[in-house]
Amino acid sequence: MIEFDEKTHTYTFDKKTVPSVTQIINAVLVEKFDYPEGSAARGSKVHAITAKIDLHNPEFEITKEVEGYIKAYTKFLSDFKPTWEHVERKIFNPEFNYAGTVDRIGRFNGMPVILDIKTGIVTPTTGCQLAAYREAYAPRKVMHRRYALHLKSEGTYKLIQYAGPMDWRIFQAALTIFRWRQNNGNT
Repeated sequence: MIEFDEKTHTYTFDKKTVPSVTQIINAVLVEKFDYPEGSAARGSKVHAITAKIDLHNPEFEITKEVEGYIKAYTKFLSDFKPTWEHVERKIFNPEFNYAGTVDRIGRFNGMPVILDIKTGIVTPTTGCQLAAYREAYAPRKVMHRRYALHLKSEGTYKLIQYAGPMDWRIFQAALTIFRWRQNNGNT
C-alpha cells in the first residue's frame, strides 16, 4: 500500500521512499519558474475545496482569494457533468517504482479521463505528468483521456487535452535520468 506523508511530501511503499511524479519532472524536465508569492498555498486551498465539493462535503469556506477559482470549477462541473470515481487518489507504479496523487479519475462526455487541476502556470510537462499517472493507475489497459483543468482567478477555466504520443516516453526518459542522478549522488 502506498503511503503519503503530507508534511514532507514523501511517498513510501513497503517502508521505502519512492519518488513522486512531480519530483521527477521538476528535477529533470522543468526550468525554474518564479511563481508568485502565495500561489502554492492558494493552489492547495483550491484543491482542498474542489475535493470537498466533489466528495459532497459542505464544510468549507470560500475566501475572496479563491472565490474566482471555485466559481470556475463549479462552471466546469455544470458544463461537463463529470462523474468521479476517485478524488485525490494516491497511485503507485510497481514496475517503474514511482508514485503520485491524481486529482481526479472518472468520466465525462462518455469517456474515461484523468484530470489535473491547475491554478497557476500550465507547463508543457503536464502531458508527461498525466501520462505517468495514467500508467500508474491503469497501465496499458483503459486508455484514459488526459486533461488539465486550468482554473483562472476571474472565474473562467480552460480545459486542455494532452494526447501527445511521446508524453509517456518522455516521462520514462526523465525517470531514467532521475535514477542515474540518484545513483551518482547528483539529485
